[in-house]
This record gives sequence, structure tokens and C-alpha cells, in this order.
Amino acid sequence: MRVSVVIPTYNRARRIPEAIESVLRQPVSELEVIVVDDGSTDETESVVAKYGSRVRYVRQANAGVGAARNAGIRMATGEFVAFLDSDDRWHDFKLSMQLAVFEARPDVGLVFSDFDIERPDGSVQAHGAALWAGRDLDFPEMQPFALPRHSTAARETWPADSIAGWSGPMYRQLLDELPILTSSVIVRRGVLDASTWYAERVVLFEDWEFFARVARRSNVGYVSASTTVNVGHLDPGRVSKCSSLDRAVSYRTLLERVWLADREFVREWPAEAASAYSRALLAVAREALLVGRRDMAREGLTAWREAGFENGQGWAALYAACARMAGGRLLLRNVLRGRTAMRMVAGSGWRFHGSVNPAA
Repeated sequence: MRVSVVIPTYNRARRIPEAIESVLRQPVSELEVIVVDDGSTDETESVVAKYGSRVRYVRQANAGVGAARNAGIRMATGEFVAFLDSDDRWHDFKLSMQLAVFEARPDVGLVFSDFDIERPDGSVQAHGAALWAGRDLDFPEMQPFALPRHSTAARETWPADSIAGWSGPMYRQLLDELPILTSSVIVRRGVLDASTWYAERVVLFEDWEFFARVARRSNVGYVSASTTVNVGHLDPGRVSKCSSLDRAVSYRTLLERVWLADREFVREWPAEAASAYSRALLAVAREALLVGRRDMAREGLTAWREAGFENGQGWAALYAACARMAGGRLLLRNVLRGRTAMRMVAGSGWRFHGSVNPAA
């Protein structure tokens, strides 16, 4: 079995057929499709059963998307493991294009791509990776390459004769931003072990942690073509519905679990690690103040002061003052509204609103 595709799902009976069918259309002869049902209460099981032996179905008690993806990894028998969320879908050339990267780059352990975002009204936003990063993508430590389309049946659907790509180290870059959509990712099974699997029972960013741990062990490849459609909708349980405070706390936890726990990284990149952590602690303080959690804001500011950070002193002073004032929450909201307006006038508001990183 060459490629195993893991599709975690929870109450997506209405949407999962599009995801499964987009996998089954891939021109890959050896394909294993694994649906991990994370305790759905709808008709997911009966919907998946219609695909018969083409899809393996496993049900588990609700434990979160990280646990569901890990269950799929354990079941996978392929040389490569790809991930697809049950509310997203692939373009027909997705796997053939990314497998070509692995063939050309034996040092690469993970390949991701650009993606489109389909909004609830049906309109499509191209270049989702840049939108998530809040800027035009670049890869400072990676090398560009051209991926040629060969005249084989598996590659007839490619959108161009040659696709631009990059490959190389990405661990450092992932400290600051997440331009990777899980549904666009495929990994070599050989880079996965207990140290790289998805974190379980975390609020957010289990995917970010997974990508970082893989990137620490191997090089990463990126193809500029969109291979995946990220479908936006208003169904329950979407990450976009998590609070800004949840996102800030989760990013702080992510830094502490991965890069700050990596002594070799901290020795090599001390300023970068310190800057990221400083911004993360201040982001927790800011978001806590905005929801009236002055106790949590003070805790974040105390950790910031004890670390001896120098950058962000102006913001730290403002947050500390707001934490002491009865009307501090309103004051901070007004200051942040003013900053947003200034950035919009300066033409840089896109990054402020679009970045996945809550500390950006």
C-alpha cells in the first residue's frame, strides 16, 4: 500500500462524501482510505458504509482531532500518510504532484501546498497559505525547484507544465507562523514516531505542533499550486470559533512544549526564541484583559517580567496599567482600535487581521 489517507471526522455526515470522493479520484493505484469517526452522533457510519471496501471505517469515543489522527496513523500501512479533514476536499492532481516531490527529494519528510478557501457563500479565495501567514510567502532557509509535469496518465490533470516549489529546513520558520493547512499535508511514514504524533486533548494547534516536530527531524517541501480546498462553513466545532484568549494561551503552550524545550534550538536561536516568547506572553495578557480576566493578565505579565525581556516594554506597561484600572478593559479596546485604524491607513492591516499567529 503506497499512500494511506487519514480522514478524522465528527458529525460531518453531510460533508464527508465530498472529501472521500476527492480521495478516490486520485490517480494513485495503491491507496488506503481510513475514516476515523471521533464519536459522531449523526449518520456518519451509514454514509461511510456506502463506500464498501474502498474505505476503512473505525469509530472511537470522542477524544478530539489529535487522537483521531493518531488512530489513523496507527492503522496506516502506506509508505506515505496524507491527512484530509472531512469538511475539505482535494483537487484531482493532489497526490500525484506531491508524490513527485518525494521522488525528486529523498531528504524531504513532509510536503504541503498552497490551498483555496471556499467561503460559506460559495466564493473562493485563492492563495490561502499567504492569507494565513499574513504576507506573501517566502522560505528563507529553503531552496527553490521546478517540478515538471511528465506525460503520464497520473499527471494529466496538473494545472501547468511546471510547478514551482521549495524544499529544505522549516523548523525555525514555524516558530513564528503557520502557513500549512493539514488537509494539504502528506508525510513519509518513516518520519513518524511517538515524538512526532499529534498532541491529544489540547484546545488548539495540535497540527502546528505536529508540523514543527516533523520539521525538526526532516526537511520540508512546498508546492505553490493549490492542491486542496479548505471549506468554510458555520457548522459547530470549527477552530475559527475558538476565542482569541484560547488562541493566545495555546500558542504560549506550543512554544513551551516545542521550541523552548529544545535546548539546541534555544542555543542556536536565542534572540528569536526570546522574542517569540515575549510576544506570546504579552498576547495572553492582552487577550485576558479584553475579556475581563485581569488575574490571568497579571500572571502573563509576571512571567514576562521574570524572564527579563526587553522588547515590548511599552505594551507591557500599558497592559499592567490596564490591569490595575477599573476601566482598563475599555481603555485597551480603544487603544487597539486606534492601532488597527493606523495599520489600515498604512496599508498593513491585512497582516494584523489575517495572521494565524495570535502573537503577531
